[in-house]
Amino acid sequence: MAKQLASVLSYASWFRSARLGMSSFELLARGSGCFVHGDSEGASFAHAVVSAHVAAPQRFRHYFPQGWLQYVRDIDCRHVLEFRTLDGALRLAWPVHRIGPGGATLDRDVPAALEDADASLRIRNTHLLPSSTCVPATSAGAHQSGIAGAPSIAPVEVLVMATHQRTSADLQLPREHAPGDPSMVVFHPAGHDVAMLRIRDPQAMIASLGAEPHSYGMRISTEQCASPAPGVQVQLSGWEQSQGQGPEELDAFGKAALYYTERRAVLCDLHPSLRISTHLGEACAGRHMIESNERLEWGLCGAPVVEVSTLSSKAAANAEDADPRLIGILEGRCKWSSSHKADTDLGRFGILICARHIRALLLATRSRA
Repeated sequence: MAKQLASVLSYASWFRSARLGMSSFELLARGSGCFVHGDSEGASFAHAVVSAHVAAPQRFRHYFPQGWLQYVRDIDCRHVLEFRTLDGALRLAWPVHRIGPGGATLDRDVPAALEDADASLRIRNTHLLPSSTCVPATSAGAHQSGIAGAPSIAPVEVLVMATHQRTSADLQLPREHAPGDPSMVVFHPAGHDVAMLRIRDPQAMIASLGAEPHSYGMRISTEQCASPAPGVQVQLSGWEQSQGQGPEELDAFGKAALYYTERRAVLCDLHPSLRISTHLGEACAGRHMIESNERLEWGLCGAPVVEVSTLSSKAAANAEDADPRLIGILEGRCKWSSSHKADTDLGRFGILICARHIRALLLATRSRA
């Protein structure tokens, strides 16, 4: 009997740049993700939601200590959705820019699948390539920066400090696209740590998978906050990284060191320093704090969060809310500033990006299609 496919995707961003002396794709970051659809809509599987800092760590330099990220550009990055069974076995790894059948069914074959997807796309879209696809090094020392062969980085804690607040000015980065691969990632215009991946050929993806994956509905308007009141229980599901293993390592069975997990949590009052990127007068500050019953580990960034009360309604076949209601995705684990007293339980606190802003990003993505 076929093993059950997890409703949550694992997700990995990869990068390669001849400009930086790299000859092959290397893992950049790992996280979780999911498919979403709007009110009264069927799932199209044309868009997947992930954490923006996993898709593009170089855009969130204040989250990461690695200095070599300054040399990474959006144009260097590729994005892979990973469909896994609940025991972590890979069913299909799908580069979002892929056209036609393909992908990888073993973790070790993902770099080759990326090479294949790039080659087939270049052949298909040769007439669409820009006149110049080689970007000069940003500095004379770029090739001595150690970027080639540098260790991959896992999603890190969100640093909750007022001095690290982002503004719209920080987000005016040049639009860069992979050759023949325009706009595969759409970032939130207000700076929220959420990104939308555009799947170029969803029909081929589903045909290669051999099953229709899960998609979360968002029953909310763009003017309303999706998150319940503080004290309400929620559940997040995602892919954690195994302890003691790096995000790029494979285990003894050749699988990525990930395991599926579900965490119960409670909505908490929002910490004042989290009110960034939006005006205080808005209906929702965009971010909400949760306290998990267990420590949140690497890999859960981008995990879908649903209200626990809607889980029991699945038994009511005719109920309007038979499916769990997506209220947001996990942005990351909190890490207080040095002014706060150290607490061993701080790893249980996380930040939730409200589905209101995910829906707004979905609408913006469609308008650019």
